[in-house]
Amino acid sequence: MSSSVICRHRTLVAHSQADCYVLDEAQIAALQTVANTITLEPGRYVIRIHDGEFNYWSGNPEFTGEPWVILWLYGGEFINKKTGVPVGCTWTSLNGYDEALNVEVLSPTTLCGLFFDTYGQDNSGKITLSILTEE
Repeated sequence: MSSSVICRHRTLVAHSQADCYVLDEAQIAALQTVANTITLEPGRYVIRIHDGEFNYWSGNPEFTGEPWVILWLYGGEFINKKTGVPVGCTWTSLNGYDEALNVEVLSPTTLCGLFFDTYGQDNSGKITLSILTEE
């Protein structure tokens, strides 16, 4: 007896105007004071999670931490190797130890690692990034 799998295809469209939460200059400045940052000089880099985990609900046994982090790159020109497009800023995330961000930095760029939350008092953990320079 064989079984068949039925798959249904769905899509989600994120529109650049209608689905955009705009950050003003004050909010961006606030992010820059909270995020941990490092400057990447021109060159090629592979950025990945080296170790750690982040947990929104520490002390709750139903929720365990997971290895993920939000990255914000800005202030210079660089190319995310997945898109191949030179840009001056971008948001991305790393989700798990096997995921990596490959960038070619064309001019000094700031790399920020951060998390977003509505209630940070119960957060726990930390993420350590590995930033490998390709020769």
